[in-house]
Amino acid sequence: MPKAWIEDGRVRDVAPGDPNTFYHPSVAVHYDTEVPEGTRSGATYVDGMWANPAPPEQMPQPLPSLADRKAALREAVRTERTRRLDKGILIEGVGPLRTGDGDRAMLQGAVSLLAADETLQSLDWEVQPHTWATIDRHTLAAMGRTVALHVESCFSRSRALVESIEAAVDHTALDAINIGDDANWPS
Repeated sequence: MPKAWIEDGRVRDVAPGDPNTFYHPSVAVHYDTEVPEGTRSGATYVDGMWANPAPPEQMPQPLPSLADRKAALREAVRTERTRRLDKGILIEGVGPLRTGDGDRAMLQGAVSLLAADETLQSLDWEVQPHTWATIDRHTLAAMGRTVALHVESCFSRSRALVESIEAAVDHTALDAINIGDDANWPS
């Protein structure tokens, strides 16, 4: 059974083992009361039993400042915009098309190439991994326009959300701003 140092009717400390092996003899002498396993500092002797003190109340965490929440939400909008930009789109007659940074750059290069060289009538294009299509110049130009409009729509939605965040005057107004899936992002 553990030994405790009792002071003013309360457990001051419980030795982690035999007090004589853990403490100097001048300290070990104070650990002279046997207490049940699990007895903690602060326990009192009530009705023939040691009663541990109530656990300390958890202090509520302070809310972040309005400025900190706005900064976090602005960054979340940027992250969501990037996710939307990179998600891909469905182009009628072509199918799903990747729209990540590199994909958009390659598409813009292909559109520029066809605009500069009118002798080219079509290009082979990997629209998805291992999915190839031969795309004529008009369809490729339309794809480029569709992707550019998708990018612009993502930026416009991002701007509207950031403006809403900046206009929020309190935490309740920030809570009402939804940047997720049902937040009118282009698909």
